[in-house]
Amino acid sequence: MSFLSELKKQRSLLNHTRTRVTTVEGKTLLEEVLHGEHFQKEISENSQSCPGFVIDTKPDLQVAEIIKSSLYLGSQDVTQDFQLMKDCGVTHVISLGVQVPPLPQLSNLSYSFIPALDLPHEPIDNMLKKTLPLIEDVISKGGCVLVHCNAGVSRAPTVVIAFLMSYKGLTFNEASEYVKKKRPASKPNAGFLQQLLSLESKVMKDGT
Repeated sequence: MSFLSELKKQRSLLNHTRTRVTTVEGKTLLEEVLHGEHFQKEISENSQSCPGFVIDTKPDLQVAEIIKSSLYLGSQDVTQDFQLMKDCGVTHVISLGVQVPPLPQLSNLSYSFIPALDLPHEPIDNMLKKTLPLIEDVISKGGCVLVHCNAGVSRAPTVVIAFLMSYKGLTFNEASEYVKKKRPASKPNAGFLQQLLSLESKVMKDGT
């Protein structure tokens, strides 16, 4: 008996199965295996009723106050909320990897865009060289900085953690735990975390 014949024979011995499947387009399909044959039919008349996943369209307006009235951390959604930006007293926005339209209602607001990719192998040195002195300069002059990226999860927390280590004397663990407490969604990618650990060694060495 050839391999193909044996395969067909084994398929014919498969148990009768029936599976309900929802596709990402929202279609509900009934998949059935009967006597080794595979059948599929749509059982949902309204294929556009709902997608096969939950889409969260609500803006993320959770802004973390890292240093009172001086340094905030959040997502790009925060930059488009006029009242929130006004209440926080933000005077300078640092955008990491994503440019946002300015708020015309706040004419005194300054913006800095820093190209940055959220990839583990992406070096953070360039990002830190441009952002850390800027944050310190704005704060020293009585201003208030909002650091954000797309979701406020990886790039922006990385910069804030590095600032706390470099300018406030916190260890990596102290800084990362503090930022996590202020913004639970923060989670720098594995490559950024490794580079922050290396930064801790450098900061400690320069401080001795």
